[in-house]
Formats: sequence, C-alpha cells, structure tokens
Amino acid sequence: MSVQQSFRIALEDRYLLEREIGRGGMATVYLARDLKHDRPVALKVLHPELAATLGPERFLREVRLTARLDHPHIVPVLDSGEAAGQLWYAMPHVVGESLRDRLRREAQLPVEEAISIAREVADAIEYAHRHGIVHRDIKPENILLGDGHARVADFGVARALEVAGPESLTATGLAVGTPTYMSPEQASGGPIDPRSDIYALGCVVHEMLAGEPPFTGPTPQAIIAKRFTQRASPLSRSRPAVPTAVERAVQTALAPEPGDRFATAAEFSRALAAAPGSRTQWRRPRRAVLAGLGLAVAASAAAVALLWRTRSDSHGLDPDLLAVAPFDVLSPSLQLWREGLVDLLSRNLDGAGPLRAVPPTAVIRRWSGRADQLSAAELGRRTGARLLVFGSLVPVGGDSARLSATLLDVETERPLAELELRDTVGRIDRLADSLTVRVLAELGRHRRIELTRVASLGSTSPPALKAFLQGEQWFRRTAWDSATAAYERAVALDSSFALALWRLGRVSGWQNIGDDSLTVALSVRAGALNRGLAPRDSLLVAIDSVQNGDLQPTWSAYKRLRETAHEAVRRYPDDADAWHTLGEVYLHQGWIKGVRSREALTTFERAISLDSAYAPAYIHAIEQASRVYGIDAARRYAAAFLMRARGGETAEGVRLALGPF
Repeated sequence: MSVQQSFRIALEDRYLLEREIGRGGMATVYLARDLKHDRPVALKVLHPELAATLGPERFLREVRLTARLDHPHIVPVLDSGEAAGQLWYAMPHVVGESLRDRLRREAQLPVEEAISIAREVADAIEYAHRHGIVHRDIKPENILLGDGHARVADFGVARALEVAGPESLTATGLAVGTPTYMSPEQASGGPIDPRSDIYALGCVVHEMLAGEPPFTGPTPQAIIAKRFTQRASPLSRSRPAVPTAVERAVQTALAPEPGDRFATAAEFSRALAAAPGSRTQWRRPRRAVLAGLGLAVAASAAAVALLWRTRSDSHGLDPDLLAVAPFDVLSPSLQLWREGLVDLLSRNLDGAGPLRAVPPTAVIRRWSGRADQLSAAELGRRTGARLLVFGSLVPVGGDSARLSATLLDVETERPLAELELRDTVGRIDRLADSLTVRVLAELGRHRRIELTRVASLGSTSPPALKAFLQGEQWFRRTAWDSATAAYERAVALDSSFALALWRLGRVSGWQNIGDDSLTVALSVRAGALNRGLAPRDSLLVAIDSVQNGDLQPTWSAYKRLRETAHEAVRRYPDDADAWHTLGEVYLHQGWIKGVRSREALTTFERAISLDSAYAPAYIHAIEQASRVYGIDAARRYAAAFLMRARGGETAEGVRLALGPF
C-alpha cells in the first residue's frame, strides 16, 4: 500500500480526498471534502523531509497558534493533524485563481486593481505582524483572488518554520522563502522581522505593475546577488502611467536596508492609497461582444468620456446622509450577503427620522472593496455621506454567523460605535434588523431619531427575501435573464412582495420590447402593495404604478407625476434608478407638455454618468440621440455601452435597441 493510499484511509472518516490541485516546494495540495460540514477544503500535506524536520508536536502547536488569525484577507486554518506519518492542515477552498495564474495570463494589471490587491495583502500581513507572525514567503502563488478580494494563504506553516530555525531547515536542503521575492536579510540568512514581508510585497507590487519582478536572473544565486549590488529600476521606465506616489512607495518598500523601508505594512498601504485614483474597486473586466452590431466603436475619447463621469470627492458632507458599505464576507455560503446587507440596511435606515441612505448601487459602484476605516472614510467623501456603516460577516461554529460593524463619523474619521451581533446563518436578515436598531440607538444619543420601519424590504419570508437579493445582484450586473428568474422566485414565495413585483415588472418591460402587458400588471400590483417601504423605493414604485396604470392624459396628472419624479432625484441625486425614472416620465408622458427628446436624453445621460453599466438608460439614450443628433450619435452611445458591458445579456439588449436602425 502506498503512502498516499495509507493517508487517504487514515482520513477517510473526516475528509474525502478528490484530486491533487497543486504541488509546491513544501507541500502537496488536494481538493478534499470535509465530511462533517459537507464543504470543499484545500488540504495541504507537507513533504516528508519538511515534516521530519519540524516534527508533529512543534508543527501542530504552532499551527494552532496561527489558526487563531481571524482576518478577512487571510485564508484561515480550519483543521490540522498527523495521519499515516504525514503532517497536514486544511484551509477553505477559495474559488478563483492565484495572483500567479493571473500574471501568467496578463503580465501587467491595471494600476487601480494592483493597488487594491496590494492594500488587501498589506492589511493581512499587518494583522499577522501584530500577532507576532512573519509570513516569510509572500509571493503571487500565495495570494488568492476570488469574489473581488485578495487573500493571503500559508500562514499555517510560517510560524512553524520560524520556530524550527535555519539550521534544521538547511540540513534538509530546504529554504524558507522564494529567491525572487526574498529580502536581502532573508537571503543572507540574517534575522528577519515584519519589514522582510514588506520587501516581498514590494516585489509583488512591482511585478503586478511592470510585468516582471524587480530582480530577475538565470539562477536563484544570480537573483539574490542583484539585491546586494543593484537598486530596483523605477517603475516609470517600464510603465509610464504608474503614478509617482506609487513608484515612490514601491521604491521605499524595496530599500536594501530594513531601516529605510516602511516600518509597518499599514504605512505601505497608506502610501499606496495616497496615489491619485487608487481607490477604485477592482473587478475583472469582461470583453464586450461587438461582432454583428456594425458599430463605429472608434468614437472619440472626449465624446465617450462624457458618458461616465463620476461624482468627484465631496467637500461638504450631509449630516443626514448615511451610506452602508459592502461587508467583507469570505465564506462562499454567505457571499449573497456581501451586497445583500447593503440592500437591507440601506432600506431599513432610509427615512428613519431625518436620515436618508445612499442608494445601494451607488455605494457598490464606488466601493474600494475593503472593510477598513480609511476606505470607509473615502467612500463617505465620494458619496457626500457624513455617516457610514461598514464591517464583516464571518461564520462561527456550526450554524452561526457573527456580524461585526462600525458606525463611522466620516468628517472626524472616528468610530461612533463598534457593534457585534450573532445569529444563525439562515437568518442574516434578522441580524440586519438587529443591527439597524443598534445603529439607530447609537445615533439617538446625539440626535432625535425614530425607528419607523424594520420590515426586511417589505417581505416576512426569508426565502423570498434571499431570492430578491439574488435578483438585485444580477440586476446590478445587467444579467436580466438571471434577475428575472430570481424575482420570479421571490414573487412565487411571497405574492405580496411589492419590491419584487416592481423589479420584475421593470425587467420584463426591458426584455419584452413592444409588449408591456406584463409590466403594466406587475407595476400596478406593486403600487397597490406600496406600504411601509423605504422612501426611495416607495417613490419609484408609486411613479411606475401611476405611469403604467389608468393615468389620464391631462396636464394636471402629468404635473403630479413629474413632481414626484423630481422629488426622487432631489432626495437621491446619485441614484441612476431615480434619474432613469424621471427620463421615462419625460419620454412617455412628456408629449402632454411638449417635452422634447433633448430633455429626456439629458436625464438618461445623467443616469449613465452615475452608473456606466445601467443598460436601460443606454437603450433610451440611443433612441433619443438618434432623434436629436442623428444615427452617428446613437452609435457612439451604443459603442460606449458595449465598452462598459459587464456580461453577455447586455449586448443582446443593445441589439434590441438598435433594431430600428
């Protein structure tokens, strides 16, 4: 019987090993299934020579210490042990790819994305350093990308290797670290501290931006020698677009002497954050499908740029405006709630006393992807919100979850409250309601706040609520078929769910151009159930309901409808939905007052400037631009949209809109 077979048998009551998914200098990685919790895990088995050097007692003791690391950008250790003479530990299986995989495919990353990844890694190692653990092997292979976040892996062996000492490792022929990313002191076998990890991260950032590490050579010895004899080339030589502040930060991180580097990873992160444009959320772009559209895509940069200007940083913060940032959620089973909590909390808090909530999509489009105070304050300034809620959601125990949240005063950048709640993983909506009450109680210490509504978006059915939130996420990505299916599930589970009826009506209208019977029926039904909703939702549902109902074509009826739509954009000026709704009023009812296509086009342009992926606004803009400026202008709008398209279903929407042309 082979060693591998013996190992499988020894673990068969706990883990089912499915296949090998990786092999490195220290361990072999298997995709396995945790039988107790019915979940996939990455199970790492140390190579025999390393296991013999460390010994089971030392390894298991030190891995238990690192298993206490609880940080959203660290891949945690779930379990560890010895089986059939082999040492192993288990981690969550991160769905995605490693940074190494990404760099092999693309070589250089967009500047904003590289900085966002680097800052998340810096957060992770800063946290570990505060707990006395130096990673010693920061490299692209140990940085995993998934769900829009970066996570650092292999803290599980760092502490054990550190305790083992260089002498015992040298005796086995193994080296801790990778020559391409080693600091000079680590390469020479000298004492190391957290600044060694900062050096390694500097190498990684250099590679993400320049397309290659700062030092290369034919052999490990040649690479190490360059560290002692040369300075890293400035990034601007290979990538002129890199901001000067980023170049300086990387050069500081790569200083040969530890004392010349940043003292902490947090300092490195702040230096990167100071670069212009560094806080853009990184998302994997999708290539637009242009074949068959016959579009003149080569529109002038100036014309296209007008379509997606975003709001600049606000100097004046509205004391009554509150934003809820996407929560850090690392468990795959809880990913729905990353944006779902934004939807729930924003709607719960909107209209509580004088409070107004920044619309969820406006927040999500501006979010940097990091649940930390610096990014939260930046989000507040970008949205104009004086108050901001951010935090994390993590599973604890078998079927429980912990929601940790910070209520931040953006102007002073000081937390007003640090809150923590727990509930079962099946009732995250209840956690959101409890957090709403706690947030309002904290705000009530400083002002008069009334709790007017905690209704979970108007549905008392948790399954219907989850289906609606799934629909909202598909809706934001313009995946209308998927959104429709989710909204239909929500309505099937709760036939009085006004928001789900309203969204389903809207999406149905955009998908079934020329047949609005279903849209009319759904929006009128939603209007009849329009009770207890957040003010923003209530306004938009009311407008659609009246517009699709028995509206008499009179000036007074149009005036009331227009005034309601204007109130929506006045209260929520950063909401693409609200501006699109005003445009629809102009488009479909404006003939009563003689509103011209140019006025309708202006509102759709405003919606596009707020959300460059908002497909319905493009469809109407294409129609109106053709009437106002001609076919070439319409094609520029279509080309601009396709450049920003985030999925296949969006291209089909443009094909439908271009049908008459």
